[in-house]
Amino acid sequence: AGRHPKKPIADALKAVAREGLEVVEIHRGHRWGALVCRVCGADLALHSTPRVPEDTARRVGRFDLKHRHEQEEDQR
Repeated sequence: AGRHPKKPIADALKAVAREGLEVVEIHRGHRWGALVCRVCGADLALHSTPRVPEDTARRVGRFDLKHRHEQEEDQR
């Protein structure tokens, strides 16, 4: 996958890069792509020109924390 054009979002995507999450580029209208959880299939839409890129970067971080399925199972 390519780099997101907005640096805060590109950096956030790099920070959460791991096995269970996948960045899919879609390029449809304002949509640049999506961050997809391979475990449960949830996705987070990523737009190419969000009004506040830092907000989207924070949403990427929250999505990552919410979708750490393999770690949750280790704690049981």
